[in-house]
Amino acid sequence: VRALRPGSDPREDPSQLLLFDTRLARPSGAAVLILPSGNYDVCNLKLPLQVASWLTELGVVAYVLRYRLRSEGHFWPAQEEDCREALRRIRNDEDTSEAVEKVGVIGFSAGGHLASVAATMFEADLRPDFHILIYATTNVETPVWEPWKARYGYPGPEMNTFDKVSSTTPPLFAAVSKEDDITSYQENTLPYVQACRRARVPAEVIYASMGPHGGPMVDTWARPCETWLRKNGWAV
Repeated sequence: VRALRPGSDPREDPSQLLLFDTRLARPSGAAVLILPSGNYDVCNLKLPLQVASWLTELGVVAYVLRYRLRSEGHFWPAQEEDCREALRRIRNDEDTSEAVEKVGVIGFSAGGHLASVAATMFEADLRPDFHILIYATTNVETPVWEPWKARYGYPGPEMNTFDKVSSTTPPLFAAVSKEDDITSYQENTLPYVQACRRARVPAEVIYASMGPHGGPMVDTWARPCETWLRKNGWAV
């Protein structure tokens, strides 16, 4: 566990970058930054830690970003700034001796929004080479009964990502449950996937019964994702 910005006062900047064991038996040459869920108010780390262990078994260098939180007084775009800094460090091989050739991101819920921001809005030197969105927010104006509002420190409508997809957006793997009514398929995943296909960005999607929003890691999406990673040379 390292401070995202070494030398910073953790009382003012609690962001951290967690690097998993890089002594990989069969390294794939890829690294993945894992972005937790939590509505930008908390960082739910249980699932990201499971995902990091899974990726390590696939020969992937795994990082988990504990970004700054709205509930700590760090309003948007603090989370975007933290994601940029984490990707910069990973791209520059500042924390691992493994040779990293490709860098991806995987995000859950709000972390999925952050992953999609990186994939659609970051400049070329920081933009990930692939991205994985699991029950991700791509439309901040949904759900209609509780949209994010910029005046409360959340991303505003200009940070919708379903309408920012372009030909430079990297390949996508997405998954969402049929029972998810928070980041629903119809309002979030489907428009983003459709935008990818219009821009000729390779996109695979899993839409199946996996329980309500915020579910655990399940084979329904993990096994197809593993196949996708291997097919593209990002896992062994």
